[in-house]
Amino acid sequence: MKEDKYSFTAEASATFRAIGTYEKDEKLRNPDHLAERLVSDKYKFALKFGLLRRLGLLYAGRKFPGLYEGHLSRSHHYDKIVKEGLSKGAEQYVILGAGLDSRPYRLANQADNCRIFEVDHPATSKFKREHLRLAGIKTDHVTYVEVDFTKEKAQDRLLEEGFKKDVRTLFTWEGVIMYLNDEAVTDVLKFVASLPSGSSITFDYFFEDVITNPGKFSEAEVQMDYLKKINEPYTFGTNLEDMEKYVSDRGLELVENLGPDDLNSRYLKGHHRGVVAWYGIAQAKVH
Repeated sequence: MKEDKYSFTAEASATFRAIGTYEKDEKLRNPDHLAERLVSDKYKFALKFGLLRRLGLLYAGRKFPGLYEGHLSRSHHYDKIVKEGLSKGAEQYVILGAGLDSRPYRLANQADNCRIFEVDHPATSKFKREHLRLAGIKTDHVTYVEVDFTKEKAQDRLLEEGFKKDVRTLFTWEGVIMYLNDEAVTDVLKFVASLPSGSSITFDYFFEDVITNPGKFSEAEVQMDYLKKINEPYTFGTNLEDMEKYVSDRGLELVENLGPDDLNSRYLKGHHRGVVAWYGIAQAKVH
């Protein structure tokens, strides 16, 4: 990502979520009712028209099959995780690579006693805060932590902004680690592991083969080539069957690990397509 350019994929993800709020089936419908208010005007305009939404999904379905479904399933799953964490008394909630995540605002009434931190690249954070302002959404309960990931560590900047290492903390990491490397992922997981018992982190990931051998999966090469062109390539993956050992080696205990079949059966029943075959969501906690 360029230093002064906000993340294209962050806005694209929000647009997918916004389209999902128009699903007729309530069980399928994306819960992110604020997404449409946070994207650029050109996307807001297109979202108002059913024909344009359908054409957008048709194009995405042909070029990036399963990507829209990934956003549908992970929105439902992450909402479930965050609501559970807040109800069980998490004292801090940290969104790593926050993008246009709207949970701090949609779920604000469930986080009265929880301090919320959003961590992201300065350009993306600035874009988001401006759009929150334009939408008239209250933000004074959120601490924004800007991080230049090429020069700084998220945990160092969190501590500078008042993060407490002695309280139970809920982390979500959505649509991020596939753009990192093993060293960066390990660094964050070990930081979480250093926190009090009951702290947890939920993150989605791609399987290692889609990074090293995209030809193994139908249509994966198209996505990989496109993301390279926009300078936001996938760079990290691990395998479904390796996840328990991966988090254990970094000091955490695996709570749940959902692969494509699990996500499809749990969140996409009745939908005509499933998530991509190389996608998973894991939750790990401090012992």
